[in-house]
Amino acid sequence: MKNQEDDNWLNLFSGFKFWEWGEFDDWIEEWCEELRHWQCKEEKHNLLTMCEEWWKKYLDVISGGNKEIARYIKCLIGRSLFDPTIQSKVMVYFSGREGAGKSFLGNIMDSLIGGTAVHSESSQDQGNSVFGGFQEPLLYATQVFLEENDPKKLNGIISILKDNITKPRYKINTKRKDLIHRLNCIQFWGNSNDLSTIDFTTTVRRFLAVKVLPDLIKGLIGDLDKYWEENFGYKFWEFGYEMMLKNEFCLKYMVADIHDTYEDFATSHGLFGGEEIDFQKTMPKCDHMTHAIKKNIKPIYPYLQKICCETLDLYKEYELSKSELEYWYHREKCP
Repeated sequence: MKNQEDDNWLNLFSGFKFWEWGEFDDWIEEWCEELRHWQCKEEKHNLLTMCEEWWKKYLDVISGGNKEIARYIKCLIGRSLFDPTIQSKVMVYFSGREGAGKSFLGNIMDSLIGGTAVHSESSQDQGNSVFGGFQEPLLYATQVFLEENDPKKLNGIISILKDNITKPRYKINTKRKDLIHRLNCIQFWGNSNDLSTIDFTTTVRRFLAVKVLPDLIKGLIGDLDKYWEENFGYKFWEFGYEMMLKNEFCLKYMVADIHDTYEDFATSHGLFGGEEIDFQKTMPKCDHMTHAIKKNIKPIYPYLQKICCETLDLYKEYELSKSELEYWYHREKCP
């Protein structure tokens, strides 16, 4: 595909899988007709009801039961689907017990975007890793899902990505002689079974750590599976894999819900006419993230921050000279 600004530039983007349905405004009207068809039905195995209940439960689990975080996650997905060239400048890390559903979001994105646009890796030691000697996956990927349970390696990933997720262009090392530069519109996601030791020592809103609910893990999902089998003829994860990832009506249901949430989110923050959402400033509060930061920041840091702020405030208020500022500091803070 040729670059619109320069015919000598080529890119490897071949389109998203859900684009095969056509423009959103073209297929949504026809899909709404099908939606109304299901709304009028009172049969036990109503596909619309099944989609609604499954999607609502899944979002509740991966957001830690926080509706604002669930909305925020849907908006990040919406940016990836409807504004794929805009940077989010944030990364979401899901923590929770194995089998809780953390990695299923990657399956959803693969069903909607597909191909090499979604890259998942469970070990950064692989030759095909985005952190390896050659970062070939980043040539194509718009979504990168990283799974790492080793605290030291996880903190290493955080350290590397801290700056990379905010840069306008991403430098990719391939087997070619020169580095390849691409527009940095990559959305990074992370999964870990334990975030208790992750090295969040800054309040800069580049990362959101979410503690996933354990409702869907083996051993705790029994009652939910029983409810689903009695009412819908499926177990919860069975419906997820067989229908939410493969059935076109179910996929369109998720896309339509994400689209509405994404637009409402922008409107609620006073953004109109294609203005970009600032995902750092609009990041919701998260108790798990706050706890992780406080646990890692040494007590001396808030103290130093406090006294420095007081000094600078006085400097601005009274326009102290450098010598006067030093005199005041030693007299007040260093008796």
